[in-house]
Amino acid sequence: MGDEELAKLVAMASAFTESEGETDTETEAPEGERVPAVGSDSTSEASSNAPVKVTASEGADPERMYKLVLAGDAAVGKSSFILRLCRNKFHNALNSTLGVDFQTKTLCVDGKTIAFQLWDTAGQERFRSIAKSYFRKADGVLLLYDVTCETSFLDVRDWVEAIEESTPTPIPIMMCGNKIDLRQSFLDEGKTVITQESGEKLAKEYGALFLEISSKENTNITETCVELGRLLRNIEDTEVKESSGLKLTEGDSKNKKKPNCCPV
Repeated sequence: MGDEELAKLVAMASAFTESEGETDTETEAPEGERVPAVGSDSTSEASSNAPVKVTASEGADPERMYKLVLAGDAAVGKSSFILRLCRNKFHNALNSTLGVDFQTKTLCVDGKTIAFQLWDTAGQERFRSIAKSYFRKADGVLLLYDVTCETSFLDVRDWVEAIEESTPTPIPIMMCGNKIDLRQSFLDEGKTVITQESGEKLAKEYGALFLEISSKENTNITETCVELGRLLRNIEDTEVKESSGLKLTEGDSKNKKKPNCCPV
């Protein structure tokens, strides 16, 4: 990776940290990107396994916006996840992400329109430091592993450690076991696979949400963002209530008459 390319990646990281509070759904893809940038109003292809429609109404302004970073080893299916979520498409062969890729998606979560900024980080070791800069300002992380690749599952612990080291306060993690459509064929061939029970156990150990997914069969793709968005919204609501209560208490104390320090 040349100095010019590294400079572009660092610039994107800076843009990521400075974009907090923006809800613009237009995107600009970095050079060499494989998937066209799409907005929340993008059309999608029909799927026989499509989940219940939760896409926000066309033209609806998002009430909230959350930054989600996709993390995990190379080839676990992060780019395929975004392609399925944003365009309802799947390609067997996608080029490896170089640096970062950015997409947006607007969904309806419990009647609330929420915009998600989705940042797809490269899984290769040489890009790990770049990924850490994105964790720092993320609202949540989608941490993927491949259920047919034991190494990607074992490396989840390293990714969680990197997330915890990069964030000043803990942020929600949705742990996703991807490629469940391949698990049975691997079992039939006598190959090692990661069971759902193992994934649930690891997620519980870190206090993370958990779902098994398949980008190819469109299984639980939308649901991952809905579940994580619901948690983020609840956390935000709780913080607002606690903050309002604190201000009220402070206001009450200020309204109390203070005794005169000197006699009249």
